[in-house]
Amino acid sequence: MLIKLRNISTTTIDVPGQGMVLRPGSAMWADALTADLQAAIEGGFLEVIDQVGESGSELPDGAVTAAKLAAGLLDKFAVVSWGAASVVNPTTRSVPLQLKNLLSQNIGAAHVVRVTCDERATLAVGQAGTALSGDGTSDLIAKTDATGRLDLTIVCEESITVSVAAGPTQSSPMLDARTGCDVLFQP
Repeated sequence: MLIKLRNISTTTIDVPGQGMVLRPGSAMWADALTADLQAAIEGGFLEVIDQVGESGSELPDGAVTAAKLAAGLLDKFAVVSWGAASVVNPTTRSVPLQLKNLLSQNIGAAHVVRVTCDERATLAVGQAGTALSGDGTSDLIAKTDATGRLDLTIVCEESITVSVAAGPTQSSPMLDARTGCDVLFQP
């Protein structure tokens, strides 16, 4: 039997026996209602919001469809998408980064990402997003704005192509970061 549980408390909780944390309002599936989970329910931290199958039986065909799975995973995965670089001045370029869901729609939430580039260049956050650490270095941790956008400013004094990559870090969803961005500098 599969049981869907939601965190009804106002704080992030460690889910007993599951090796994971759950933010307020977030939900998870468990394959059994253990004594630890039952205690968390009785303690007012979790509530059962759905269940599939009967105890000891297999999941019925069609209970978990591709559409239900896709909808459930849509907010858990993000894809890094790069916009076109624009020239600010001979040694500075601006490049937008946008997090999208698996349907290529903009993510409607702020997430933390790690952005790195050639050590001969430096990264800073432009108009959209917030630098958390490494502002002005080649290794930046930043938070996107509420639409999943991060505007990067790249500075390089040399005539090179700077490769920029973004990836997950703490507070990131699962991130498809296969696509990087190459920025040409010709000061």
